[in-house]
Amino acid sequence: MFSTISFNLNNVTNNIGDPYYLLPGDEVIFYSRDVFSDISPTVQILGYVKKPGEYDLEENMTVENLILNAGGFADFADTESVILNRINFDDPLKSSDRYIINIDQNFLTGGDSILNKKSTFLENFDVIQIYKLQGEYELNSVTVSGEVNRPGPITLEYKNASFSTIIDYAGGLKSTAYLPSSYIKRNGKNLFVNLATATNSLKKSNLNIIQDGDEIFISSTDGEVEVNGAVQNESSFIWEKGKKAKYYLKNSGGKLSKRGGKASVTFVSGSSKRIGFMRNPKVHPDSKIFVSFKPEKERIEGAFFERFTSIFGLLTGALTTVVLIKNIN
Repeated sequence: MFSTISFNLNNVTNNIGDPYYLLPGDEVIFYSRDVFSDISPTVQILGYVKKPGEYDLEENMTVENLILNAGGFADFADTESVILNRINFDDPLKSSDRYIINIDQNFLTGGDSILNKKSTFLENFDVIQIYKLQGEYELNSVTVSGEVNRPGPITLEYKNASFSTIIDYAGGLKSTAYLPSSYIKRNGKNLFVNLATATNSLKKSNLNIIQDGDEIFISSTDGEVEVNGAVQNESSFIWEKGKKAKYYLKNSGGKLSKRGGKASVTFVSGSSKRIGFMRNPKVHPDSKIFVSFKPEKERIEGAFFERFTSIFGLLTGALTTVVLIKNIN
């Protein structure tokens, strides 16, 4: 019903060979160069440029052209040389080749190229990596809030600053500051560390753990203690120095009979400790004590044990009475 005829487009357009005459109903299909090559080649540039990402590969595109397309170098970039990573199609054990490319500074600043034929032309799938200049650092800063005299952001003089130095920059601690419950927040999460020992001048290390972007919160003694959960009376107390967890539990009426479960205290830093037999942790300002409710099954088993104990006690008492009567007789 039909047949397929292949032809070379170059021969047809140049009138080479026999002409191809079309008939009614013929369908001519032109295949893309995509069949054997990528007609949309791309390159990538990563690292310290203003607009890193993937770009279309232009004809005779050099590393310098790509840097300009990416908005130029970012602050603290190594502008002398870059790394070119190119796919290796020949060695089955090697995925890419790595080259160090020197940058034509004159061309980037608007002058004529001084490298001329030595310029490196990019190929499809090339990846350019721009590294940070060694020895150059951005300004590091932390934020201090809470019970200090000058709260707010603080620019660090040295990359690794001690905690006590930062407190000095913040104007020192207020008289209401309470370091045992103070904490550091890093990358959105609380960092559990004892800041109470950080300002001790006798400590040589002086807690050199502060990093760029840290948020330091200094707690106050003007805090409260909340007791919630399976207790007789959920309450809030003014924090008292030296008082422990069971003191606040007792003053809340204690656990609910048959319903009170495990108890714990959660500090403002986010850490917590269990309360139980021979476990009576210190409580810091703004701490929360919580007593969980026993599961239904556990409550039933507990009630059964109590009834069994009561019945056993009655039986024991009755037997004792019988024995005494017999002895009297």
